[in-house]
Amino acid sequence: MIKKNSWLDEMKDDPPIRDTLLLSDIYQRCNVTICEPVDYEKALNNPKWKKAMEEELCMIESNTLADIPPDRKVIAVK
Repeated sequence: MIKKNSWLDEMKDDPPIRDTLLLSDIYQRCNVTICEPVDYEKALNNPKWKKAMEEELCMIESNTLADIPPDRKVIAVK
């Protein structure tokens, strides 16, 4: 048997448990963002981003294949 207006009971919070925080407090403490450059020029102005881009390019260049047989397909790297 379903009680009439039983959904109203779901709107009530459970009693707080000792040593717990409100979600709003947790979200405020965890408010961490990583700011990424908007475009290439701004990334070049940041030494960490410039180094990361150089490392990525070196990795791509070191993974390129040479003398690919003509019967094989080449997968491009973006």
